[in-house]
Amino acid sequence: MTLVALVFWISLGLLVYTHLGYPLLLWAIARLRGGGEPPQVSPEPLPDVSLIVAAHDEEASILRWVGSTLPFEYPRERLEVVVVSDGSTDRTVEWAVKAGADVVFEVPRGGKVAALNAAVERARGEVLAFADANSIWQPDALRRLVARLADPRTGYVCGQLRLEGEDGENQEGLYWRYEMAVRALESRLAGVTAGNGAINAVRRDAYVVLAPDRGQDISLPFEVTKRGWRAVFEPRAVATEQMAGTLGAEFARKRRMLTGAWATILRSAKAPSMPSPSPSSLPCLGLRRSPRSFRCARFRSPDTTSPSPPPAPSRCGITCGGACPGPGRRRRGRGRSVAACG
Repeated sequence: MTLVALVFWISLGLLVYTHLGYPLLLWAIARLRGGGEPPQVSPEPLPDVSLIVAAHDEEASILRWVGSTLPFEYPRERLEVVVVSDGSTDRTVEWAVKAGADVVFEVPRGGKVAALNAAVERARGEVLAFADANSIWQPDALRRLVARLADPRTGYVCGQLRLEGEDGENQEGLYWRYEMAVRALESRLAGVTAGNGAINAVRRDAYVVLAPDRGQDISLPFEVTKRGWRAVFEPRAVATEQMAGTLGAEFARKRRMLTGAWATILRSAKAPSMPSPSPSSLPCLGLRRSPRSFRCARFRSPDTTSPSPPPAPSRCGITCGGACPGPGRRRRGRGRSVAACG
């Protein structure tokens, strides 16, 4: 066999394994191990959540997106809607304010990831949820994402994106359903290798500040996993989004995704992996006591160097981490104000 033939058959074998062998291997291991995802129990009381969207020239969709958060099955006083305008040249900021977003601000044009990093600095939630301005979440989606984070080992969770045409018909093809099936198997066994930027959530202290040239879909769950957390998939948390209207728009979207993916792959060898923490040392969702009777210190990522002492419970009944407002300040929620931690 010549060298060229050998390279050909090895390359062909890798392609077959990637698209057929890998999912079959996941399925076989899942069958051998049995069981499934652990039962989910929503934390009580629910943690504060900041729902963040980075928008660039989204005046046509931002009003609808902010309005879509109104029927969420989540307490309004615990939900903060944050819109960061990534150097928009239209009326995105104006419409976001009129729609009733809690926090609206603008940053110079730097890309989606840079805008999200800036928004995280201003957000106050224990849980950081991320969406796209053209994706609409089902009312129960946020609560389902938060429920998966009640597992103290889980730092990241993504939901399921369903693609629709202009007439509202489902446009999910065979390949998209295949991708969702593989993601479900990965989540059941260990953790997902890629998330979805249109619907995902992360513990505040599990959040990793990414370089602007990286894509959040792949890089965030990858970095969270390296630091000892699980990154999981919750298919019942659903968002819908219209498919790209033209082939050129879809090509541009894929190009952005692949650019971020290659940035993650090329940098992964340079960054050291973090040791996995003991599950008993992981915190709950900032609650005084979880349904599983874990005693919680605060909502933070595992510290592999020297643990800090747990802070004292605040007046509002939540044990605070670094994101809480200062003493005596009050946070304005939609409909009523709630006492801030301090």
